[in-house]
Amino acid sequence: MSDIAKLPGVPDDLQPKRIDKSTVEFLGISFVATPAPPKHEPVAKPVKLARVSLTAVDGNAYMLIGTCLRAGKKAGYTAEQLIAFKKQATSGNYGNVLRTCCEWFEVM
Repeated sequence: MSDIAKLPGVPDDLQPKRIDKSTVEFLGISFVATPAPPKHEPVAKPVKLARVSLTAVDGNAYMLIGTCLRAGKKAGYTAEQLIAFKKQATSGNYGNVLRTCCEWFEVM
């Protein structure tokens, strides 16, 4: 049951050893493979977009995100929707923040 590649320059007695199909032992330490967490279904964006004015807001990206989060909460967005918005907005650069705000909210 040795489907593990040999490490170059490491003596045979120190090579990783497969214990069973989910456990490998290396240098006296057992490593158990855990299954990947289940992928969650994408959160649906709200049908009716909340209105938000970003003209009087400081242009800092986190200030824009916070303003949108407050508007979404006030408009009745679910916690999952607000988390999904924040995750999407913070996953890129400043242009991504603006684009995400425009996708999730009616920006005035």
